[in-house]
Amino acid sequence: MNHYYITGSSSGIGKALAEELLKDEHHVVHGMARRQTIEHPRYRHTTMDFAWQEAVLNFSFEPHPDDTKRIVLVNNAGTLGDMGYLGEMRDEDIAASLNVNLLTPAVLTNKFLHQFAGHPAEKVIINITSGAATSAYDGWSIYCTSKAGVDMLTRVGVEERKYRHDGRTHILGIAPGVVDTQMQNQIRNSSELEFSRVEKFHQLKANNQLYRAEDVAKELAHIIANPNKVTEVISRISL
Repeated sequence: MNHYYITGSSSGIGKALAEELLKDEHHVVHGMARRQTIEHPRYRHTTMDFAWQEAVLNFSFEPHPDDTKRIVLVNNAGTLGDMGYLGEMRDEDIAASLNVNLLTPAVLTNKFLHQFAGHPAEKVIINITSGAATSAYDGWSIYCTSKAGVDMLTRVGVEERKYRHDGRTHILGIAPGVVDTQMQNQIRNSSELEFSRVEKFHQLKANNQLYRAEDVAKELAHIIANPNKVTEVISRISL
């Protein structure tokens, strides 16, 4: 069997990916989110609020037998938090957003690599990143900062695997593009005082230029199954 751990599995890309993977009878999906929205005999759910640091620190991956073929971690959960300018944000929201977007993937990646270090299965870590990692969007300071951190976490992880001569572990950062999810609804519901380019996102929706989560999930499943074919450490899905 193959085992897939997906954060943010209750909606959007995370849920779509879980449902796509469950189509294969050789896959077991372990979802992690505040809510369980998938019912399936090969789906296992852990209720977690990633904004709460202790929940992430106390998490442990399940042990898997040596005949497990592939073990995968998809760090997908993310939040824009409360959009607004620096100096006008709540400190608590900054901390919660960084917990979700950066602390969670860092800690889970560390736990994953430690726990499965000696396991013979192929290991794959997919960190969901964003174009915001390299672009400064006003009102998105914490989101941009945390995604830039995820990119660097990914790059360093790849370098370390090289020094360890670990050819059985693949670490990739994937930017899914502009996807029709709840985050897009949040962006469109913001004001120009919070985010000056909000009209651009209204136009993307009006012109049907948003990717479907289901289509992104199919591409992610293909990448997970073929990590050696991805030539860039950080790459972007283009549908």
